[in-house]
Amino acid sequence: MTATHVDGHQVVSDSPTQSPIRTKDGEVIWWPQTRTPLLADGSTVFGCAHCDYTNLNPLSIRPHLGKHTMKKTPTDVAPPTLGGITVAELVQRLSEAETVRTDRDQWKTRALAAEKSLRVLRKALGVTA
Repeated sequence: MTATHVDGHQVVSDSPTQSPIRTKDGEVIWWPQTRTPLLADGSTVFGCAHCDYTNLNPLSIRPHLGKHTMKKTPTDVAPPTLGGITVAELVQRLSEAETVRTDRDQWKTRALAAEKSLRVLRKALGVTA
């Protein structure tokens, strides 16, 4: 927390805020971004870990934290990679694979037809393979 004074009182200590919820095991959950500063007069408030925003309500800090999120612009985002290749390379490879698959299917159809014709000829000539 960056605030050194709150409502004219000096901040004596600053600690993470205990959440009102618990884990399944009953352990305490701490909100590290919501701080609980102890003031010189003995009172406590709740504050943001990133700036000097404070409030008496601890639940008001969580919505405030949205102001500190860094929005990534499209230029900041790196193109996703899969196994060391980019999405563009993957699309190119898939396109090539589809072409090979189409050619294979055409040749397979022709080969099956040729085998059928060969069987018919062998049967007609009485030749055993």
